[in-house]
Amino acid sequence: LTLIAPIFLKERLTWWRILGLILGFGGVVFVMGARLNGAGHIDTAGGMALAFLGIIGLVAATVFYNRSTPQEHAIVVNTVHLGAAGLALLIPVILFERPEHITMSAPLIESFLYLVLVISIGASLLWFWLLKQGEASAVSAYYFLTPIAGLALAALLLGEPFELRDALGLVAVAAGIALINLPTRTQVRE
Repeated sequence: LTLIAPIFLKERLTWWRILGLILGFGGVVFVMGARLNGAGHIDTAGGMALAFLGIIGLVAATVFYNRSTPQEHAIVVNTVHLGAAGLALLIPVILFERPEHITMSAPLIESFLYLVLVISIGASLLWFWLLKQGEASAVSAYYFLTPIAGLALAALLLGEPFELRDALGLVAVAAGIALINLPTRTQVRE
């Protein structure tokens, strides 16, 4: 979004933001590249391509939201958004999922509630609020944290390894986010 925000949203693209973008994106590629089809890893180029397409969709939605911010409350916008997504996924679910393979259990219900309440509703409302508070390119820089945070949670909750390479990628991502979010008056002194 940092690269297209000057065109679609009239936001400034500074050298600090470009450097931040390179560091943030580079940190993610550095970490995820090591996992691509590696020994014992199930990450695939196809899976990463799908994740990249998801990011493109998020960027497009962010630009659309910023250019034509709806007058409705964020809860209404979020409800329509999630309802449309649910309807769009209904046909693939009917075609590919088998309900007989689902075993209702406490972990399944807890996971479902977490995904609905925290991720789908909470994170979306937070995202809409953040977009109203600042420039879309600065707020969107936090997308770089998603894969790194996923690795950290996997290490913490599932015992997966979090290696030096992951820590270095996290430092690069954090530095990139900091550069992209430098206050405008600091960026003007370039």
